[in-house]
Amino acid sequence: MTLIIRPYSYQNLYKFICYIFLLIIPDMLFCQSTRINDSIVIGRYFEGGIVFYIDETGQHGLIVTDKDISSKSEFGCPEMEVYANSMDNGQINTYLINKNCGISSAASQCINLTLNGYDDWYLPSIDELVLLYKAPVLEGSLEIGIYWSSTECKSCDRQYVSWALDVKSGGKRITSYKDKEFHVRAVRKF
Repeated sequence: MTLIIRPYSYQNLYKFICYIFLLIIPDMLFCQSTRINDSIVIGRYFEGGIVFYIDETGQHGLIVTDKDISSKSEFGCPEMEVYANSMDNGQINTYLINKNCGISSAASQCINLTLNGYDDWYLPSIDELVLLYKAPVLEGSLEIGIYWSSTECKSCDRQYVSWALDVKSGGKRITSYKDKEFHVRAVRKF
């Protein structure tokens, strides 16, 4: 493969630097997860929200709403387990919560959201929520408080609890009873 670098082209210089780093360190996240093409970049608005994660293929990722869709929402189904146990797939969890808990849940607020022409939003799983919290481009955009994830805690000692993220404690994963009211932020996949 021959790569021609023109000194006036920052895009070519970027590609060259990534190419060199990928030869030295194949899993270099700098090149694989920050830029797909000229329009999809972490931190940029794309398909209805802000890109906060791009996977290792560079073709798929996660987008978040630019603000909370609720500051006081219950998880839903406070005395029922709905088996929304996926740690990394909020779409599945959101579907199960919405199916079993109806319109009074954090998940239903996400699944019923239409924003900027997109209607496939969902409540993030705990792992997706941690990715969101750690995204440097979104630093400070989350309210100081606790955010619901769509992940129920199946291994907890207490019954009917779900995972949440405590922003005021540095992004600590916590569990809480599902009748508590926390912040909600919706995400979608691309």
